[in-house]
Amino acid sequence: MAELTDLDRSSLLIQKMVTGSPVVNLYKQWGIVCSKMPLPKYDAKDLPSHDFSGVNGEDAYIPSFIPIKPYDLQIEFIYKGDLDFCYTNIYKGFIKYLQGNAPINDDYDSITEGGFKIYDRQNMIGRQKVYMKNFDPEDLIHLTDGDHLLFKLTFHFTDPITDILLTDPNSKVTL
Repeated sequence: MAELTDLDRSSLLIQKMVTGSPVVNLYKQWGIVCSKMPLPKYDAKDLPSHDFSGVNGEDAYIPSFIPIKPYDLQIEFIYKGDLDFCYTNIYKGFIKYLQGNAPINDDYDSITEGGFKIYDRQNMIGRQKVYMKNFDPEDLIHLTDGDHLLFKLTFHFTDPITDILLTDPNSKVTL
């Protein structure tokens, strides 16, 4: 488990997939650091094949390019904030940000694409078309120096291969 005193950096940056959205540093915005982010495990998509009962093996079409399935990735986080502000910062802030906004009316033609881009500065891996799949809070501790929360988020990566960098439209900097 990571030390709660090591909250001086955040290796994870996120950006909504809406034109003009700013790049968000989880630590600066919500006091959240990424404590564990495993490298993605790639699984190839199933290839077309036929298994004849009287023949060893199978007859399979193996293309020159083998596509990869989308994947889920569980990332562990640590939050440290002011006493009694965990619910406001995590549930009303961070989780609501990841959830996106529901349409105000039934005009579904005006809805922009959801999801977000994510960039791990430590491993230098960036992906797009990501959404939150599961939020799993573990321990909430109220100490004199504030709230401490350990939690896990499972993200679904629908575009498993495209490597991206994040560009903040407000600062014109590519991260």
